[in-house]
Amino acid sequence: MNYANLLAAAWNLTRYKLFAGRRIFVTLAVFGCPVLLCAFVLFVARNELPSGRVGEMYTTAVQTLYVMVLLPFVAIYWGSALLSDEIENKTLVYLWTRPAGRARLFALQSLLACGCLFGLLVPSVLVVYVLAYVRAGWAFMVRDCQMVVWDVSALTLGGLAYIALGYFSASLLRKPL
Repeated sequence: MNYANLLAAAWNLTRYKLFAGRRIFVTLAVFGCPVLLCAFVLFVARNELPSGRVGEMYTTAVQTLYVMVLLPFVAIYWGSALLSDEIENKTLVYLWTRPAGRARLFALQSLLACGCLFGLLVPSVLVVYVLAYVRAGWAFMVRDCQMVVWDVSALTLGGLAYIALGYFSASLLRKPL
């Protein structure tokens, strides 16, 4: 079996399903909202926010915006898009009969979607981190940089679970989410 062809096919399918049409604008808007909100808060409270409390702003942004809103929305949306397009276009039967098998293809698509989620999470979280710590200085930023690594890795693994939930919901519902 040629795994390079399977990877290329899965990448093309995943990229098309996640970023085709209006989905790219929805995805970019969702990942841009925390950055804009953090910049707005810094602009409004530029003189009132003490430099020692900047870590609280970052953790609040990650805990509320990313964990509770952004990650479940995008990952379930992507997971349901990956499977519901196959159901809606009647290509699921075709995938069942392919030599590569649908289990491998769906697992690879899930990992590629998780990689895309990681690729969009990293810049968004880093910009929020830099915006939150810009007033405190480089010493605080370097001291707490490991927190960003742990946050992004936890968010990515959580995204993989939510993508699986999107698969499950798409298999139960007739229409895509």
